[in-house]
Amino acid sequence: PTIFPDKSEVDRRSLDEVSLEWAQKHRVCSKTPLFHRVTLPKDRAEDLCMALALEGITRAKLFPDFYGVVQTMRDREFVNRFCAFQLLSIDNYKDSMDEWLAMALKKMNTLDESSLLKLSNEFQSSLQNNFMLFNDHAFRKHVPGQDRRGVLNASLWDVMITGLARYSNAQIKQHTDVLKERFYNLLKDEHFVSSITYGPNSSANVRHRFEVTQKMFKEVFDAHSS
Repeated sequence: PTIFPDKSEVDRRSLDEVSLEWAQKHRVCSKTPLFHRVTLPKDRAEDLCMALALEGITRAKLFPDFYGVVQTMRDREFVNRFCAFQLLSIDNYKDSMDEWLAMALKKMNTLDESSLLKLSNEFQSSLQNNFMLFNDHAFRKHVPGQDRRGVLNASLWDVMITGLARYSNAQIKQHTDVLKERFYNLLKDEHFVSSITYGPNSSANVRHRFEVTQKMFKEVFDAHSS
C-alpha cells in the first residue's frame, strides 16, 4: 500500500491538512520521520528537496551508512530543514518541527524559479563551506583532533547549514582558524550544548542556538571584514 494520500483526498481537503495527517501516520521510526513533507501531487518544493537530496555531496557526506530509499528520505528531511530555517522567520517557530517544515514547503511553492535556484545554490555552497571547515565531522559534536565521527546532530545542522549559506567559499577559507576556534568554544558552553541536545525542538532552545550562532558569525566576519 502507498504511504501517500489518494489524489481525490487531496482534492477534497486542504493540502496542508492532508500532509500533516500523513506525516504523523507514516514514519520509518520515532526518531526518523519519513519525509512526509513530500506532498502529493508532486510540487515544486518536493522537486527541489529531492534534487538536492540526490546530489552526490549530500548522500556521500551526510548518511554514508544508509542505503537506498531510507537514506534518500533522511537526506530530504535535512534539505527541508535547511529550506525552513533559511526562508522563515525564527520568530514564527512554535514548538512543532513538523508544522514548521510543512510551512516551509508551502512557502517554497510560492517562489519563482530564480528564487528556488538561489535557495539551491545557497544550500550547495553552505555544504561546501561546512565540509571545508570540519570535513567528516561537519554537523556533529566533536573536539579538535577527534578521530571517531560522531552522530549527525540535526540542531547543529540547522544553525550551521543556514549560518554559512550567506558567505562565499573564499570568505570561509580566509576565516577558517577563527571560525573553528569560536565553534569549539560554543561546544564548551553548557547552555548551547543543552539547546542542541535536550528538547531541541522547543521554541526556547531553537531561538537560543540561532541567536548565539548568528552572533558568532556576525562577530567573526564583521571583525575581519577589512
